[in-house]
Amino acid sequence: MSSVLNTGAVLRGRYKIDKLIYEAPLVNIYYCRDLHMSGRFWAVREMQIVAADPAEKSAVINGFLKDASFLSQISHPYIAKVMDFFADGTYLYIIREFVPGADLASLLESRHEPFTEEQVAGWAAQISELFQYFSLKKLPPIFFREFNMGNIIVNQKSEIKLTDIGLAKIFYGDTGLSAIGRMGACEYAAPEQYAEHPSFDSRTLVYTLGAFMYHALTNVNPSAESDEPHPANILNPSVSSAMSLIIKKAVEKNPQKRYQTIADMRKALSSSLKTKKQSGPVQTKAYDSESSSSNNLLFISATILLMGIIIFLGYYFFIR
Repeated sequence: MSSVLNTGAVLRGRYKIDKLIYEAPLVNIYYCRDLHMSGRFWAVREMQIVAADPAEKSAVINGFLKDASFLSQISHPYIAKVMDFFADGTYLYIIREFVPGADLASLLESRHEPFTEEQVAGWAAQISELFQYFSLKKLPPIFFREFNMGNIIVNQKSEIKLTDIGLAKIFYGDTGLSAIGRMGACEYAAPEQYAEHPSFDSRTLVYTLGAFMYHALTNVNPSAESDEPHPANILNPSVSSAMSLIIKKAVEKNPQKRYQTIADMRKALSSSLKTKKQSGPVQTKAYDSESSSSNNLLFISATILLMGIIIFLGYYFFIR
């Protein structure tokens, strides 16, 4: 960006900038307070318009206002809600829900190791619910470009929020899958999205979710691999065989071999989690039973020893 808003600057007489929280060549994100609603704070996404031609610039602004209006109507617990939007000179602004927490990309980098299976399974359950919502809304493929770890915020309760969804559409239009070529590959794009005649359906979302899970559990993005990826539990032995098989099916290069819907994949994940929970108490019970047997053996041994001592003392003092 050519400039950064100063702390204390006020947008539209309402949004007072508290601090800059992200800076990039064409995008800044700020933390602001709402002067019209006491105690409310938002995130401000500031985007620079790069169009030089006045007609093109006008088209970008009109497209932004239309699409931002659509985004503001999307409401889901796992999406950061768009609260307001406007254009000002050469900048476009979106005011959205501020999400406390850290993005998964930063967390993965700071950990220096993959996330745990329990963490990833929990996030995948939430994301699969979100993807089902997207499917029902019939959102165009370009809306899924922002699905990457950098745009997934997780809080201390391991609850996720997807931020800045649909902004690629604002800048590049609803050009469908051809936009992938012009904007660079989205992080978890399925192979069919690069085909001569690209396709996009529920199986594409299955791949995207599976690729995210694989990446989170192995620190390797299968979308970047030309060959079939190695099973997740080969790269990370802590991953269970059941989870590894679910992910393997989800990231098959051939869409016909994947789960055919997100709902199918959700069922498989749910079944895997239930099986894991059920196996936990059994192991604990076996361990408790073994401990109890050991304690009983110790008690019997001590009793025999004590009786031996009593007999010896009785013989020594009375029989002698």
